[in-house]
Amino acid sequence: MNNSKRVIHIIIGIFLFVICVFILPRDLFDLSMRYVVATMIVMIYWWITRPIHLAATALLPILVNAIFIMAPMNTILDDYFSSIVVLIIGANILLASWSLWQLDKRIALTSLSLIGTKVNQQIITWFILSVILSMFLPNVVVVAALCPIAFSMMKYCSTEQVDYTKSKTLNLLLISIVWGAGLGGFGTPLGGAMNLVVISHIEDFIDREFLYISWTANVIVFLALITIAIIGYLLLLKKDVKHLVGSRQFFLTKLHDMGKMSKGEIISLVLFILALLMAFTRPLYSKLLPNLQPQYVFLILAFISFFIKIDNKRLMTWQVAVKNIHWSLIILFSGGLAIGKLLVSSGVATSLASLVSTSGISNELLLLAVFIALGMFLSNTSSNTAASAILIPIVISVTVDLSLNTMAYIFVSAIACNIAYILPTSIRAVPVDYGLDTKFMLKKGLMAIVISYVLLLVSGYIFILL
Repeated sequence: MNNSKRVIHIIIGIFLFVICVFILPRDLFDLSMRYVVATMIVMIYWWITRPIHLAATALLPILVNAIFIMAPMNTILDDYFSSIVVLIIGANILLASWSLWQLDKRIALTSLSLIGTKVNQQIITWFILSVILSMFLPNVVVVAALCPIAFSMMKYCSTEQVDYTKSKTLNLLLISIVWGAGLGGFGTPLGGAMNLVVISHIEDFIDREFLYISWTANVIVFLALITIAIIGYLLLLKKDVKHLVGSRQFFLTKLHDMGKMSKGEIISLVLFILALLMAFTRPLYSKLLPNLQPQYVFLILAFISFFIKIDNKRLMTWQVAVKNIHWSLIILFSGGLAIGKLLVSSGVATSLASLVSTSGISNELLLLAVFIALGMFLSNTSSNTAASAILIPIVISVTVDLSLNTMAYIFVSAIACNIAYILPTSIRAVPVDYGLDTKFMLKKGLMAIVISYVLLLVSGYIFILL
């Protein structure tokens, strides 16, 4: 981008901030709320147009709050070293040892030899794998584990003529991973805190224990339908290549040339798998070790890697680790968390939700359309958990007053709170640091939003009527 375009986008961003502060209705948003909305609009615009680095834009919540008080500064700063940031640092260090011992190369070659070199096969495999894993693991763990593998695979396939790390192919694989992880999260209660928030509201509503198996039984068909639809959409997108360079036999030969796995590779792999297993089996030890959440498991095992020596060579050194920690990703992720929390804590999200509860809408289809739209808006701009915490109580209140099928509305609305494709917030910040173009994600994500919205509205309405 030339300097004149950069300046124009910067000026437009500032202009949008001023406009939002003055034109937003004052009876709905107080001054601090208007500052929050204005900051969010500028961040979205600059994340799309990129006049400055994405991570620099992610610092705006701190900078704006220093001038226009939106919330206590400590509450914003907390997001810049949240528990998820701890997980990212731990995962980065563990994955850095893969590169140091060439385990990433071995995994890339294995992936290519198993999945094949057809781009469509790659898209289907990564998407389905992400969906399945995120049903049982935190979404951010799944994305943090799979994105570097996909990137390494693309890097290994690149040649002087074709650089896949700067191609549409890498973009497609990365959005396949992050979209799949986002969708799979609602498949089981183990998929994330957002599901547990919804279950908590359900138990308060029905006044008894809600069995986890009932959750999966009610949402699994929706997950299958949306998964098939989004995979079909991704397969229809125009590709710059249909096949990656090389063949299965070529990659098998290269894999054979690497010989047996070294001790460093084995230990690096074991540490990462152990972290994943402990994240998956947390219910087994949560009462004994209540503070040992997945993010701290990753950090502990990363810390242990500094002490392991193999043939007079350390498994991990700080010099290697610090080069492989994705600091820009951490700031980008944190900025998304911060603006999302501000939307909630300032009352902006609640004000939007209250519009629904006081709108007087009684038509079942129209009411469902509004709930789904609000859930998807909140999940794209804040987080799945925040979206669920805000929307579900409104859904229960409105549907009970209208004597509607409350449980059915809860399930469909909870699914809507897990559908997010377009902005580099939450888990979608992770693939951006591996080369995913934010403009590409926004452009392709808008159609994915439309597809998911229509599909969820139609299938959800049928579900409500049954």
